[in-house]
Amino acid sequence: MKYYLSKIKFLVLASLILLTGFLFTWFKFINVGKPGQNESSENQLATTTTPKQKSFASLSVDFGNGKITSYEAVEINTNDTAYSQLVKKMNETGSLVVTKKYNQGIMVESIDNISASSSYFWSYSVNGQSGSVAADKYILKDKDLVEWKYTPIQ
Repeated sequence: MKYYLSKIKFLVLASLILLTGFLFTWFKFINVGKPGQNESSENQLATTTTPKQKSFASLSVDFGNGKITSYEAVEINTNDTAYSQLVKKMNETGSLVVTKKYNQGIMVESIDNISASSSYFWSYSVNGQSGSVAADKYILKDKDLVEWKYTPIQ
C-alpha cells in the first residue's frame, strides 16, 4: 500500500510539473509580440512590412477618326487586365464601353459610341504586340503600353 501511495504521489507531481510547463509555454507563446510582456527582447517577433512597389501602365485609344486619347502612368493593381484598365479610364471620362462575352473572353464592340461593324473592329495590343488572348484575360505588368485601335477589317 505504501508503494502505491508513493507511486500516486510521483504521478501527481509529474503531472503538475508537465501541466505547469505546458501552461508556462502556452502563456509565453500567446504573449509573443506584445510590447512589454516578454522577459527579453530576443523573444519578440520582428515584423517588417516592405511597402509594395506600385505598378503603372499606359493606355492609348485610337478612335480611327483622328482622335487619340492617351493616359500615361495609370496605376495598376495585381489582377488588372487590358480590358479593366480601358473600362476604368473610359468610365472616368463618362465614355461607355460596350462588350459581348464569348467562351474565350470579352470582345469590345463599342467605345464612346464608336461601334464595330462589317468594316471595322476594336483591337488591342500590348507593347506593340497584338493581343494573343481576350483583353479580359491579359494581366497587366508594370510599364505595359496598352493600345486600343478602331481597326479596318482587311
